[in-house]
Amino acid sequence: MVAGFPLGFANTMGLLALFSLVPLVILYLLRPKPLLLRISSIMFLFDFRDEKKRFSTIRRFVKDPLFLIQLLVLLLLALAVGEPFVLGDEEVGGGHTVIVLDASASMQADGRFDSAKEEAERFLSKKNTIILAENIPVVVLRESPRESASRALLDLSPRAGEADLSRAILLGMRYLGEGGRIVVISDFSYFIGDDPLVAAGIARGSGLDVELVPVTGGTENIGIVDGWFEGSDYNLLVHNYNPRSERVTLRVTAGGSVLLEETRVIGAGLSEPFLIRDLPRGRTDVSIIEEDSLIVDNTVHIVIPESLEKRVLHLSNGSPPSLVALRLLEPLVTTDQLPVGFAGSLEGYAITVLSKPEPGSLDGFGDYLRSGGVLVVLASEGLSNSDLLPVTIKGVANRTTLNVLTSNTLSENIDPEIEITRHLVASAKPGAVVLAKAGDGSVMLAHWRIGRGRVIYIGFAEPSGDIYDPLNPGVWNSFHATPTYPLFWKNLVEWSAGSIDINEFNLRAGRVREYPQPVTLKTPTSEVRAKTVLFDEVGVYETPAGEIAVNLLSRDESDITRSINMTIEETQVSYAPSVTEVRRDLDRYFIIVGILFILLELYYLHWRGELR
Repeated sequence: MVAGFPLGFANTMGLLALFSLVPLVILYLLRPKPLLLRISSIMFLFDFRDEKKRFSTIRRFVKDPLFLIQLLVLLLLALAVGEPFVLGDEEVGGGHTVIVLDASASMQADGRFDSAKEEAERFLSKKNTIILAENIPVVVLRESPRESASRALLDLSPRAGEADLSRAILLGMRYLGEGGRIVVISDFSYFIGDDPLVAAGIARGSGLDVELVPVTGGTENIGIVDGWFEGSDYNLLVHNYNPRSERVTLRVTAGGSVLLEETRVIGAGLSEPFLIRDLPRGRTDVSIIEEDSLIVDNTVHIVIPESLEKRVLHLSNGSPPSLVALRLLEPLVTTDQLPVGFAGSLEGYAITVLSKPEPGSLDGFGDYLRSGGVLVVLASEGLSNSDLLPVTIKGVANRTTLNVLTSNTLSENIDPEIEITRHLVASAKPGAVVLAKAGDGSVMLAHWRIGRGRVIYIGFAEPSGDIYDPLNPGVWNSFHATPTYPLFWKNLVEWSAGSIDINEFNLRAGRVREYPQPVTLKTPTSEVRAKTVLFDEVGVYETPAGEIAVNLLSRDESDITRSINMTIEETQVSYAPSVTEVRRDLDRYFIIVGILFILLELYYLHWRGELR
């Protein structure tokens, strides 16, 4: 490139193609001249022609449009061979900036998240990606112009989980590719995962520009930092992060009524336990009534579903292992035992278990199943065929092996090494779902639907007599002696009648839950439909399975008094994106214009009648 001249050529040897203009000029100079005839009546005009003769050659070229067109075509194509270019400034990475915004609970402290959004606004460039750093990174906006990114920032709010800054930085690297800038805006008071400085170093080693921008805000806080169940009681731990003792009042409310209010003095930097006895069914809120800089940890929402307790009817005699296993689940599972052949009302029982059924024992369960009940039938030598069973009984066989065909909630605690000395020969009916089979093909675990209800067939017969005597012919298998036997019954109850684990309805913020198919949930602030749900707001979610309470309960995230616990490089923050000088090639544009002039030449020749 010549100094002071904006146009440069990458292939200067290609400019030799400009000599192609010489033959064109010579061709026009050697073109035969028209024959001149002198007529006496216009002789006086020849004097005027002689006077302008010195300009005739130039005028000859200028007045011929075809020559000018061909000259421009050759000139443009010759210059294109020289690979012309101009130099211009361009933002690194095409002007792509990735904003990693800490959205953890501590950013809800007075002023922190608002300051973070103001900082993010200053870093926006031509193309922007915004990532919220939570327990898992959440991409809010991808490769969008400044105006869209600015509007998206206005709508953002902090969440209630913890921040994995390192993971968010590494995700930002994937979006940038070969060049660009990552801006991490956080209070850097607490983070999970790897050290973000290490991730920033990896990004810089890949040629990316990384800015770490700290923000600050309020630091006064007293929070509920832990909570757990003990039966129907709930334990709380309240921590005072302030440098002085504080009076703390806890208020317990349920159904719009205040159930309890208690005040205590908590020393500086100390924790105080609280116990709330006999929580009622439904929703209960426990709150610190004093205000501070971080509100999100001042309230704990507790949900105990009305339908959490399950009633099971066990039709049996004595104390079979299945009854013992079910009674281990009390008080969340209430198991009543009645003798085989009971013909009374089954209303109120979610599950009915038939242990050692006799011929005709399944009669009368049709209405119970069609109304939504669950009938569990264990194999027995006295079990006879029934239209309600998902299998057809063909007899009794001896020793065999076990194959678990499908591992799901119902079958995951069945050990394939279970010893089977006797079993029923059973084949599946059309429509039955078979989860386990014996080595001879006999069904050992299957289920199917009848009306709104379900029948579950378990091919592992209950033992009789001394269950620990290996020579006892009444012991058909060793399933009841395995350590996972109680878990099998717990899973069976939850799988068929809903969860009995109260912790499944009370989560810590940041928990991720996978559903078999997309579900619609009402969060504390909006409504979402998704298959994978991140519970990142404190409050109560409404789900197809019932209400779920989500709480922060994090001692580290609630500690907004701590200073930045990482070394931020003492560098001046650059809000403007990095700019580099890049070459913009022009050869394609020269070729396109040259082709347009060729088309113009063809049109001109057609207009003159020289091209048919």
